[in-house]
Amino acid sequence: MNKQSTKGVSKTEKATKARKLIGDATDAGIKEIIDKFPGLSLYEIQKIAGSSLGLVDGSIRRLEKNGIVRVRHVLRGGRSTKQVFSSAYLQTNLSQVKLDKEAFSNPDAWENTAYLYALNRSSIGVSPTREPEWESKAVFEARTEIKKDKRSIIFEIPAKFRDFYLWENSKMDISVIDELVLLNLITEIPIVESNSKDESMEIRLTHRQWKK
Repeated sequence: MNKQSTKGVSKTEKATKARKLIGDATDAGIKEIIDKFPGLSLYEIQKIAGSSLGLVDGSIRRLEKNGIVRVRHVLRGGRSTKQVFSSAYLQTNLSQVKLDKEAFSNPDAWENTAYLYALNRSSIGVSPTREPEWESKAVFEARTEIKKDKRSIIFEIPAKFRDFYLWENSKMDISVIDELVLLNLITEIPIVESNSKDESMEIRLTHRQWKK
């Protein structure tokens, strides 16, 4: 009986170690996707990973528990969804924009200063030089310093723009036309999910009072 018990424990330990190795490999792959594409939903990560939604969700839960990623709940198109960011990204890149040099026919046109124009409630125009047409249309404008590395043109979004465009709660698409850049923003409303029945009841009561 002792031998059988020892074998049983050994098999269990092996299975546990095997599951951990599989989990670690999954976590590494998912982390790489999140690092490369911050702000994706679980479904979008699952499509890139070519894995099941269950495996992706489990991996993200482990990464979040270890402080490697952060999950934010937002309303997107009227539906609740999760956005996933690496913790390092949220700490260092919240207001930073990186433009791929290969997107421009003449990246050297971007020297020391970027000119930003608030064109409307959802679009920011960015130019390496003054752009008279955008100046005439812009709600407001600003200059910001450019930094470069081998692959990217990097600049910070000024505080006035972040406040106006609800930057922390917005998803950004980048379009390049010649040497001009359009940042198109879609605001996503962050929500807090609560398991508290008391809090849910308080919200319902407040809603009823408002209707009255």
